[in-house]
Amino acid sequence: MTDVLNIVEAPLSWIILLPAAGALLNGLFRLKSTLNGLLATAFCFAAFVVSILQFLKFPEASKLADPGYLWFQAGHVKAQMGFELTPFMSVMLLIITGVGTLIHLYATSYMSHDKSQARFFAYLNLFVTSMLVLALSSDLIGVFLGWEGVGVCSYLLIGFWFEEDKNARAGIKAFMTNRVGDLGFLVALFVAFAYFGTSSVSGIMEWIADPGRAAALPVWVLTVFALAIFWAACGKSAQIPLYIWLPDAMAGPTPVSALIHAATMVTSGILVIVRLWPIFATQTEVLSVIFWVALSTALLAALMALTQRDLKKVLAYSTVSQLGFMFAALGAGAPTAAFFHVVTHACFKALLFLTAGSVIHGMHDEKDIFKMGGLRKKMPWSHVAYLVGCVAIAGFPFTSGFFSKDLILTKVFESRGVLGYGLLLLAAMLTSFYMFRSYFLTFSSTPRSHEAEHAHESSAMMIVPLMILSLLSLFVGWLEIPHMWGHLQYFSHWVESSGAKAVEGHEVEAATEWLLMGIATIASLASAFFAYVKYKKGPVTSSENFAWKLSFNKFYVDEIYDSFILKPLRKIGTCLSLWIDEYGVNGTLHGSFASYRITGQLASIFHTGSVQSYALLMLLGLLVVWGVVNVW
Repeated sequence: MTDVLNIVEAPLSWIILLPAAGALLNGLFRLKSTLNGLLATAFCFAAFVVSILQFLKFPEASKLADPGYLWFQAGHVKAQMGFELTPFMSVMLLIITGVGTLIHLYATSYMSHDKSQARFFAYLNLFVTSMLVLALSSDLIGVFLGWEGVGVCSYLLIGFWFEEDKNARAGIKAFMTNRVGDLGFLVALFVAFAYFGTSSVSGIMEWIADPGRAAALPVWVLTVFALAIFWAACGKSAQIPLYIWLPDAMAGPTPVSALIHAATMVTSGILVIVRLWPIFATQTEVLSVIFWVALSTALLAALMALTQRDLKKVLAYSTVSQLGFMFAALGAGAPTAAFFHVVTHACFKALLFLTAGSVIHGMHDEKDIFKMGGLRKKMPWSHVAYLVGCVAIAGFPFTSGFFSKDLILTKVFESRGVLGYGLLLLAAMLTSFYMFRSYFLTFSSTPRSHEAEHAHESSAMMIVPLMILSLLSLFVGWLEIPHMWGHLQYFSHWVESSGAKAVEGHEVEAATEWLLMGIATIASLASAFFAYVKYKKGPVTSSENFAWKLSFNKFYVDEIYDSFILKPLRKIGTCLSLWIDEYGVNGTLHGSFASYRITGQLASIFHTGSVQSYALLMLLGLLVVWGVVNVW
């Protein structure tokens, strides 16, 4: 009882308990009109207020901790259900609860006509709760609990409109793909218990910080641990080869896409790696693996986004590509750059998804950008918001994306040289092109369908979050500016004071950094201009060549997976089911039953019910026994 009282009184616990209470109330009660959404928004906003109060304590303390209570103990394996808050995680809490509140408010209007509002907002609050558990848990088992929680909630939210088969299949695809990745987290937990003797994050960090104990570990332990965590991160944060679930997640309502793809679930892999950074910082080979996988993901997803016609699909592949940028920063040994882009991306990608939802809502659920056009005048607020999101994600000068992408490109140049920098710059150029392609096809020219001609602006409850996110997308990047511009490097302070210091390497001179910044800016502006020239008058269909078909069909990755992985697994499963289940288990059971039946039928021959027959059989038996004893 004392442990329960302690956890309730702890300030960090309230950040989790508030949205959990909202999920419980929405799950139990169906309120009228938009009250379910307002209730869920109120609880998420309350968690945001508490998060602000905790953030303000950091000028005085480097870490806040709630010891919590002992969850379970089995032998030397002990799991403590406690919470801790470091400076960089306090910023992440503001993103989860702050952007989450805006998404909840937007969804209140967006889902106002849905018959299952209560269920939707219960899932949405539960998702935020799970993400907060993942972020705040001081033990890897608690982190894994939140990790699995967001996986389950994503399945429920992506497949929310499960009446349509494609939506249900998308939810199952996300769930199963993440389970493949989660195997890596389990392997990391097993390694932690076997060699560190603890799953506590601080306990593992203390072990690694002790040179004597760290040197006593087998050389492969830290490598396997780091690779296992990265494999798990590939599932949640959509890196090759486990990115395939994220584009299909567009089947869920637009607020779900914004919540999953912007500030929460897809960044969880980066957050866990940054929390465990002292291990990764010592594994240069693992960082190389992370970098090249991330670079491949950023390029592949950008190429896929070039030809998509579904507005939300363009943003989905954009998310995969931007996650590649974040992991590329980690692979370059720069956790600050990765986390900085996590925060800026949360703002402008949430803005883009919510604006896309506003456009689709105004277009009467039409998602094809080839059928849009001319929406600049019909949806002026949505037009401004989407344009702000485009300039931010493209890295136009002085926007948030400009600062975070410039930092990533600079760190990649320092760590991976010209080749790594050039390929990542190409991905940035493609980003600018496909985003402005979607902008011009959606808002420029003239309407190309009946829905576009009769499009309408969204309600104020949907527009207000867009305006707030627009301001964040423009200005939050000013919290981490280049050193030659001044001394505003708050993200560096928050990340490094949490124990995630960059891997030491060659630092470029100021002149080189100016040159790199100029090259990236010119490349981004040139790509946007090329998109304007090509698509200002509408779709271009004459370029549907082999390369276009490859991009439009996502390089046939899903078909390759289906042919070489899923179908063989189904055949193996069918064979195992036939031979083991049917012939093995069922055959054994049926054979045993048949043998018992035959044995019973044979035995019944001797059960005649005649006393004389029994007496004769007894006499014969005695003669047989006598013969055996005396003759043998």
